[in-house]
Amino acid sequence: MGGRGSGKTRAGAEWVRQLARDGVSPIALVGETMTEALDIMVRGESGIMAVHRDDERPVLRGKNHLSWPNGVAATILTASDPERFRGPQGDADFAGVAAHSGRAAYGAVSSAGRPLWHGASGGRADQPRHP
Repeated sequence: MGGRGSGKTRAGAEWVRQLARDGVSPIALVGETMTEALDIMVRGESGIMAVHRDDERPVLRGKNHLSWPNGVAATILTASDPERFRGPQGDADFAGVAAHSGRAAYGAVSSAGRPLWHGASGGRADQPRHP
């Protein structure tokens, strides 16, 4: 989709923001590691917290849950456990660099039949995919 600094995280965070505004819930946020997901996708300068206004910003609850003021929920997952992505438990998925080290996880996420934003560096340009 693009190299370092090309706006992949920002674009994904803005997509998640719109999903939350539209009431799409729950959302899976998939990072290569929990640290990567939290530090880049959630708390980073282009992450989910940064793109929201104060009155619509989600709150981090526990180690891996976000909740928005309108009731939308997101769970932060890692690419190390691909079986967690199978089934109907989410309405949309935002995958960071999970495709690099977690091909099985990315395959499970992308084949789950939910809207997907794939923001990995390199590779082909993936857009949000709707079933």
